[in-house]
Amino acid sequence: SVRDWSSDVCSSDLGAIVQYRNVSGLGSLKEVGFSFELTARSLRAISGIMTTMKVKTERMREQSTAAWAQASDLAGAMVSQKGLPWRTAYQIVAILVRQSMEAGKGEKDVTPEMVDRAAVEYTDKPVGLSAQEIKKAFDPLECVKARTLIGGPAPEQVRRQLEESRQALLTDQKIFEELQGQIKAGENKMEAAEKALLGT
Repeated sequence: SVRDWSSDVCSSDLGAIVQYRNVSGLGSLKEVGFSFELTARSLRAISGIMTTMKVKTERMREQSTAAWAQASDLAGAMVSQKGLPWRTAYQIVAILVRQSMEAGKGEKDVTPEMVDRAAVEYTDKPVGLSAQEIKKAFDPLECVKARTLIGGPAPEQVRRQLEESRQALLTDQKIFEELQGQIKAGENKMEAAEKALLGT
C-alpha cells in the first residue's frame, strides 16, 4: 500500500542520511543506493496510481457526512457564534450525537430544536443556533475552506503548496542536470586518463 511504501521510504532515507554522514565502507554505499532505488520505485508507482485514479466525488461527499465527522465544527459554531466555552460546546455536541443516534438520525437530520434540546440537558438553556448556522457547520466543503493555516486543506492553501512544489521540482531538476553534467565530465576525464596511461 501507499502507506507501507511511505513508511519504508522514510525509514530507508533516514538510514541513508545517517550513513552518508559517516560513510565507512561498501555496506554504507549500498544502503544509500538501496534508498535511492526504493524511492524511485515508489514514486513511479504513486505516479501510476495518481494518473489512473478515478475520484468518486459524490461518494466521498456522502461518506464525509456519514459518521458525524463535522461534529467538532458544530461545537466551533457554538463557540464563535454564541460565545460558549469549548468544553461546554463539546459536551452539548456529545449529547446531541447520543440523542440523534438513539433516534436513528444523522447529521443531515439535525435541527435547531435538536441542538437546543441537547443544550438544555447540559446547561438548562438553549443555544439558539439557526438552521443556516447548523447547515454550514455540517457542510464538509465549508469545513475544509475554514482550514486556512499553512499546510491546511483550504483550496487557496493547496494551490499555494502546489505552486511551491512545482518551483521546488524545477530547482531540483536543474540541480540534477548539473550533477549529471559533472558526472559525465568526470567520466570523460577518467577515460582520458586511462588512455594516457595505456598509451592509446
